[in-house]
Amino acid sequence: MKTSIVTSFLLLLFCLSGCSRSGNHAGDSHITGNLSYGEPVTLAAGSHVELRLTDVSSDGPALEIAKTVAAIHALPYAYSLDYDAAKIDPQHRYTIDARIISNGVPRFSTDTAYAVLTQGHGAQRDITVIANGSNAATTAPATAAPLTTAAAQPEMFQNELRSGAQVSLYKAALRDGHIEWLEEDRSNGTPAPLHARYEFKGALVTHYSDSEALEVSFDEHGRPTSISKQRRSLPLATQMETVNAIRNRAALLRSHALATSDARAHRLATGG
Repeated sequence: MKTSIVTSFLLLLFCLSGCSRSGNHAGDSHITGNLSYGEPVTLAAGSHVELRLTDVSSDGPALEIAKTVAAIHALPYAYSLDYDAAKIDPQHRYTIDARIISNGVPRFSTDTAYAVLTQGHGAQRDITVIANGSNAATTAPATAAPLTTAAAQPEMFQNELRSGAQVSLYKAALRDGHIEWLEEDRSNGTPAPLHARYEFKGALVTHYSDSEALEVSFDEHGRPTSISKQRRSLPLATQMETVNAIRNRAALLRSHALATSDARAHRLATGG
């Protein structure tokens, strides 16, 4: 009799232990940080923020891993996004993005691909949003009129460009078939990718800046007008190799982004 009671008790403990372990799934891990704009913003009543974690490792569409929607009243905002740790592959690349909806219209959104969780990145990441066009209606009372047309806003999309062992995760703004700007996080043999921003006018890059504090400006004909590093001006005559490398990189990324947008438009038009 005693043996039977002991056996039952051990079986119960084993079951409880197993049940406890099996309950460790979605929501047990989270990404946290501060969501901010260039200055404090008070949002209209009823505004909400959408945060999304995506797997951007493949050449196809990004795979959504987790998403959350929460009420938001002001910026800065401390966010938390729960995700299922079992869905994370250490060999894959993941990004987090955000957008803020106010009066039924997207008013703010991220314009940079913020890498998280793998490839040297952690689960804490501060992110910044930009205003989608004028944000005047965002801080007005809830009765403010919404924007008249979404077509006035550039289309944001992201993709990945692989060149040999080098991987670049980029995000671009497309308006009327033209790339307005493009930002990339490019692997450079270190845990921290090189972040760079390219601004365009037509097919020409007009401005470049990166996380190493290198900055180059070009005129409307694509000729370099100034170059600096750490805010110190450099002589253009000695920096043409760097300038040409930037031009070539900008042209490569722009071409890839345009091809990506064309392919996506074709898939949407054909239902593919």
